[in-house]
Amino acid sequence: MKWSLLVLTACVLAGCVHRETVALLPGADGKTGSLSVKSKEGLVRLDEAYAAADVRGESVLTVRLTQAEVSERFSAALDARPQEPVRFRLYFIEGSDRLTSESEQQIPRVFSEIKNRSAPDVQVVGHTDRVGIIFDNDRLALKRAEKIRGDLIQQGLDAENVVASGRGEREPLVVTDDEVPEPRNRRVELYVR
Repeated sequence: MKWSLLVLTACVLAGCVHRETVALLPGADGKTGSLSVKSKEGLVRLDEAYAAADVRGESVLTVRLTQAEVSERFSAALDARPQEPVRFRLYFIEGSDRLTSESEQQIPRVFSEIKNRSAPDVQVVGHTDRVGIIFDNDRLALKRAEKIRGDLIQQGLDAENVVASGRGEREPLVVTDDEVPEPRNRRVELYVR
């Protein structure tokens, strides 16, 4: 009982007030979204890089931090962040699951990026152009994705960390009419997290 009273007294004397700081950081592309911080006194909107809100009890004070201040004050949280996701596109020869020579040259870079991650999670999504019937394009898109998935597993990626799916001709990069060949639509997209 004496310790509880002592702690309570110390808090009252020291002005124990819950304090929290929220800072808005730019994304990898340099763009900044927005964030609202609510307290009993109202709502504060942060919409610029390194804008911050110091929440003290019931009040919120907005401040502007520098990149160096953010690095110093939030170093533990920043160090714990996962790496930014990366996206790759690999292109295929028409009607097949064989990569173009240009895409073959990208494979070492893809493998290197995946191996540099401590716990990689990879999604492989296959696509086709609009040549042929939808059912065949669905199968070909999945076949392309599964081929790349298999290559990743052969290189040592755990099978549980890579998922393959096919979208067929449903999500073209370049919109075309039916039966128009488009090399940029014959692709696999890899999302590496």
